[in-house]
Amino acid sequence: SNSGPIPVNLYTIKAYEIKSNNEKLVYGFYLGFMCFLLLSNLFFFFSLRNRMYLFYCMNIVIYTCYAVAVVDGFLPYIFPHADLMTWYITIPTIGVAIQNMYCAYFLELKKYAPRLNKIAWGVIWYFIIYAVVRLWLPLTTVLAVNTINALISFLLMAVIGIVVGKKGNKMGYYFGIAFFIYFALVICEAVYIQTGSPAYFWSLSHTATSTLAEAFILSFLLSRRFEWEREAFQQANERTQQKLLEKTQENEKMVREQNIVLEQKVEERTAQLSHTLKEIEAERQKSEDLLHNILPEEIAEELKQNGTSEARQYDHVSVLFTDFVNFTGIGEHMDPRDLVAELDLCFKAFDEIVERHGLEKIKTIGDAYLAVCGLPTADPAHAENTINAALDILEFMKQRRTEGGIFDIRAGVNSGPLVAGIVGVKKFAYDIWGDTVNTAERMQSNSETGKLNVSDSTYELIKAKYNCVYRGKIDVKNKGSVDMYFVTSKHVMADMD
Repeated sequence: SNSGPIPVNLYTIKAYEIKSNNEKLVYGFYLGFMCFLLLSNLFFFFSLRNRMYLFYCMNIVIYTCYAVAVVDGFLPYIFPHADLMTWYITIPTIGVAIQNMYCAYFLELKKYAPRLNKIAWGVIWYFIIYAVVRLWLPLTTVLAVNTINALISFLLMAVIGIVVGKKGNKMGYYFGIAFFIYFALVICEAVYIQTGSPAYFWSLSHTATSTLAEAFILSFLLSRRFEWEREAFQQANERTQQKLLEKTQENEKMVREQNIVLEQKVEERTAQLSHTLKEIEAERQKSEDLLHNILPEEIAEELKQNGTSEARQYDHVSVLFTDFVNFTGIGEHMDPRDLVAELDLCFKAFDEIVERHGLEKIKTIGDAYLAVCGLPTADPAHAENTINAALDILEFMKQRRTEGGIFDIRAGVNSGPLVAGIVGVKKFAYDIWGDTVNTAERMQSNSETGKLNVSDSTYELIKAKYNCVYRGKIDVKNKGSVDMYFVTSKHVMADMD
């Protein structure tokens, strides 16, 4: 043996039995754990067909044999007649070769360090050749060479771990740490043999403990390695897909650039035509906007489609007529531009008001403003909408007076039938005719400043919703006595209870 003096202890029978049973229990736990690792890795090998698990199973067998036959020597508990010396010199001889082979395969030495891989395999072949040659060597020589080979093996695995770690295989550093722990416990075993300390843990030698820890750590690293390989494969796949995507995008870019060139040529050839079409469309839109501005939409569409528009009878409409009080007298003392500016401001406001209430502006005649509700589309609320528009116009003029306005206004409304249509072929305009229009003008002329005067026909349509003051029968030119009413306000809901 090259292990130094073997300590001899004397026990009583009872103490020996206790000591023996404790050792059997510890050895049983050790063998059970190693068998579990062996069987689980065999299962993975047959399931996944990955030879790395088979290499690791061989490593577990070597670790177990180290503890069973070389260091702890509890082989007799299993095989009472086993030749311990044969096991003692054979296991280390085979073990160094298997451990270094596993190290080279596990860390993918050929991939990360090809030159070191050649050196490592040279050493491994030396271990294999020595395993055969040692059969003819003296025992003392074999024991000495086994020790040297163990040191070479430790050194080689440490170098492999560090080199592949630097080359980018992070397993190398973890592998190096695992073998550092293994080596440290082997050193503890050597110190224990010489000094008797540090003491064994649960009667298990430091070397056996190191193989136990080594087997556990390497098993964990083996599983982690495949996880990292899967992650690396996924990353490589993603990189490949990214390159494919970039290539596809590059091709698409080339196609787009060619399309842009073609489109530019087409655009250049059609630019003049497009410009002409835009000018025509712009002029057409101007004409259409102008047509819609001077005619009701339905009448404008009819005129566009047919070239003419027939006059129509409308039986239920309301006509609004307004006029500024003493317009001629006020205008004589004003700059014409100021007069027109004030008219423009007021009529713009009137336009907005009548549009908001659904009325159709017909025209302005000097300072008079004419609008109607109920045409060209019938509106059952024509009278109410017209009254609301008239009251808003009166309110606007009242507010305008407080802001420096110069005009007062009268308003009149009448309801009934009329005829509407377009007359002439040049500077044509949409207009309305009939007694209803004339009566509306009479309502305005017989109104008072700031008030809304309505006829009896309009009153009958709105009396339920508005506060009205009966003015009596008033003589009207060419019409005799006519009932008239001032509309003062809309009914408040609370007053109707």
